[in-house]
Amino acid sequence: MINYSNGISATYCAAKVNPQTWADAGEIQIIAGKITRKADSDLVESADITVSEDIGTEAWIRVYMIAEQSGAKEKVPLFTGIVSSPGRDINGTVETRTLECYSVLKVAADILLPIGWFAPARTNGGELIRILLSDLPCPVELDAGSPTIISSFVAGDNDSKLSVAQEIAEAINWQIKVNGDGSVRICPKPLTISGTFDNIDNDIIEVSVSDERDIFTVPNVLRVTLDGSAATARDDDPDSAYSTVNRGREIWKQEAAKLAAGESLGEYALRRLKELQNPSRSLSYSRRFQPDVGVNDLVSIVYPKQNIGDVFRVLSQTITLSHGAKVKEEVINE
Repeated sequence: MINYSNGISATYCAAKVNPQTWADAGEIQIIAGKITRKADSDLVESADITVSEDIGTEAWIRVYMIAEQSGAKEKVPLFTGIVSSPGRDINGTVETRTLECYSVLKVAADILLPIGWFAPARTNGGELIRILLSDLPCPVELDAGSPTIISSFVAGDNDSKLSVAQEIAEAINWQIKVNGDGSVRICPKPLTISGTFDNIDNDIIEVSVSDERDIFTVPNVLRVTLDGSAATARDDDPDSAYSTVNRGREIWKQEAAKLAAGESLGEYALRRLKELQNPSRSLSYSRRFQPDVGVNDLVSIVYPKQNIGDVFRVLSQTITLSHGAKVKEEVINE
């Protein structure tokens, strides 16, 4: 069994995927590429892959990493998606093709909802998402216990099945998770730690780390709106570091409310202002590949000499298809 904390030697290949069976259907050799994952993207992930053969104008593919370490070997699916109209580069007699690959969610992104499509309040959010993703060719799993939506949803002119599904997921604080084999899981955002990076047992982060905390725009007045109503919360507390008293100025923010069950608009405004007054700390770094850590996952990062010791949520990842499978990652503290 491979211990990814100790580093690996990696090679890569791809396979065409049969959309009817979701099984591999022939191998494709990969020259280079990268996979990008973003928690705030409707499509969640994408890939840019360079190959030497013509795979046709449109195809489903699955990208694998073959990890090796001290004689042990594992084949790990990293990305599954659809490729359309690949470009071709010619250098003498050598041809390469750059494939722009979209996640399996592209199918739902390409289908517009009927104008006026309506989902009433108190409908099960997870079931709504599952219905909206029913056109996907991949397996879609729904975890039990998904919350109901507090407010109704109405589709606008340009709303797709995917855009509304992602809005619902955000409203119930769940996620649409895309696995490396292309299967999809509708589930809560993780509350347990998926990986620990430290200077003792799992020192996999490279020495160059960007550490940022934005406190300049932290608000002390918040106005929230919902269905034509509004409520305003203020922080005038002299014991609060970000209050109007201590800052000497008002810093306003406005946003649409997403009420919890039984919560009033005023209660939401007060709760949300306190949340916004806990400024986020973000880190950017490169590290060794870990198969069990993806976007939206929680990681514990402990490097005392660098004054880093907290739990962070993964916002984005870029996996370079290189010998060591380097991952460039951005995280934000919880």
